[in-house]
Amino acid sequence: MNLKEAHSFYGGFKLSEVAQDLGVSEAFVSQVLSGKRSSSQVTTELRQRIENRISELKQNLCQQTS
Repeated sequence: MNLKEAHSFYGGFKLSEVAQDLGVSEAFVSQVLSGKRSSSQVTTELRQRIENRISELKQNLCQQTS
């Protein structure tokens, strides 16, 4: 699953938040997400937020089943 698919599937954060936190434009973050531009800083941040979202969803699921 690529970053764009993962963001669409897991959600949980807005690209505008990523852009603001990194000091770049939302358009730039969107272009990195879609593979039109590259930035290791943006890619790393997106991956981290997706991983955090997955952990959050797992934790919520475990709490609901107990």
